[in-house]
Amino acid sequence: MDLAQYLMTQEPFAVLFCWVLFYVLNTTKERENKLNEQIDAQNDVLNYIDMGCPEKAKPHFEHALEKATESDAKRLIGSALYNLGLSYFHNDEIVAAIKYINDSINAFKKFSEKYDVVIEKLDRIERNQK
Repeated sequence: MDLAQYLMTQEPFAVLFCWVLFYVLNTTKERENKLNEQIDAQNDVLNYIDMGCPEKAKPHFEHALEKATESDAKRLIGSALYNLGLSYFHNDEIVAAIKYINDSINAFKKFSEKYDVVIEKLDRIERNQK
């Protein structure tokens, strides 16, 4: 018996369940692809910092923060804030860097209780400035 015949023999709720299942799987895949594109874009922009042009990275990280905020992706919000802080740090704008790094810590706290590694890295940056 093929899938269509099987579904026709079931109650309407079984059909509805299958439709919802396929819809959720498809939507989840689309959201995952979108988030992966955002991650890749942020990683590409980090090259500006490596090349000594942190001011060129800022608009891209601000855009990434905007997109992450729109999709309520807490981990990506934390990453974008961290990357903005890193850009400001490498551009010798320490006050702004500390602000974004602190915002990043708070975003990661909201994302997960497992943020010790991130906090350790961010604390190292802050200690180097003192």
